[in-house]
Amino acid sequence: MHPPLTGFVDKKSSIPGFVAYLVIMLWFLLTVMASHSARAAEAPPPAPVILTASDMLPEIEQALSAHGMAPGAEIVLNDPQQAVSISGQTAIGHVSYNAASGRFVIRLQQSQAAITGFARAVKSFPVLTRPLQRGEIVQEADIAFVETANAHAGVFLQDASAIIGK
Repeated sequence: MHPPLTGFVDKKSSIPGFVAYLVIMLWFLLTVMASHSARAAEAPPPAPVILTASDMLPEIEQALSAHGMAPGAEIVLNDPQQAVSISGQTAIGHVSYNAASGRFVIRLQQSQAAITGFARAVKSFPVLTRPLQRGEIVQEADIAFVETANAHAGVFLQDASAIIGK
C-alpha cells in the first residue's frame, strides 16, 4: 500500500486549471473593463437648457411659415415666459396651425409642453374719414388707411381705387 497523499499537488494536473484561470481573467479585462472604460471616455449628454417660448420665436416663425402662415404675420404667444427644458438643438416636433383663425399649437421633440398663440397677418384697407351723404362722390381725401391683424379683414376692400369716384 501506498501512504496517503495529503498536501501533495500534482504540478502537471494544475497547469491546465491555471491556464484556464488566466484566459478567463484576460477575457474579463478585455471585454468588461474595456467596454466600461469606453463608456467613461464617451462625452456625457448635454445638460438640459431652459428656454422661454419667446426665445424660440425664430424657430416658431419658420415652422408656421412652412405650414401656411402669411409672410410678415405678427406672432403673439399666449405665454411668452413659458419655460421649456430642452437638451441639444431646438427641434419642432408637431405644428397645428389654423390659417383662418391664426391659432397655433407647437410641440417640441424634446418636450411635451405645448407652445400656443396666434399668428395674424397685418393688412391695410381703406375706410371713409367722414360720413357721406346719399349721392355724394367719394374723393381721395375722404379715404384713410387702417391696419389691422383681424383675421376677417380679408373680406373688406383693400384697394382704394375701387371706391374712389363712386
